Amino acid sequence: MQDSAINSAPEKGAIDLVVLSYMARKIRVLLHSMEHPIETALPWLYYLQESRGRAHRIAIYAPQALPSLHDCAFVGFISRKQQSIDPFIAHELHRVDQQLLGELVGISGLLAYSSLELHAGNWYNLVLLNDASDRAHFKDIAIHRYAAYQLAPHYYEWIRLHSGTLHGGLAGALILQKTKYYRFQREKGR
Repeated sequence: MQDSAINSAPEKGAIDLVVLSYMARKIRVLLHSMEHPIETALPWLYYLQESRGRAHRIAIYAPQALPSLHDCAFVGFISRKQQSIDPFIAHELHRVDQQLLGELVGISGLLAYSSLELHAGNWYNLVLLNDASDRAHFKDIAIHRYAAYQLAPHYYEWIRLHSGTLHGGLAGALILQKTKYYRFQREKGR
């Protein structure tokens, strides 16, 4: 795996921020317009159908804090999957993703987690946190480490990881502070 900051492609970061901003606004609209689940256990899960049949899942972890939010930290995860993926890896990543939703309840400072599919299995993920220091809690979750270090190199061609601040609440501006780019080497024979 290669890890380097993206400095050569600022337009990619700008496009990513447009999509991530849309996702933050969608959380805001959802909180103000939809009925809350009868089951009040966290997270509140919503499955939306976007234009062109795109899947959008939103998990709300702090429903009381989000409407009055002014500033918070964000992490944006953008990926492209490999063209040829072992079916076991694909199934396992889906299983881990579902398990992770429940385990994230224990993350201090986690506000919301949104996943939007744009093109045939390529995803944008937006994680909203009270503070940038709350990102460190993800490293403590074994299932997250498994997904990041064991499954991701076999599933993704590349990943862009953006971090920054959402200023002005869910309808505010995403201010990018850092981007990391991960490109995964394909295994020989694939």
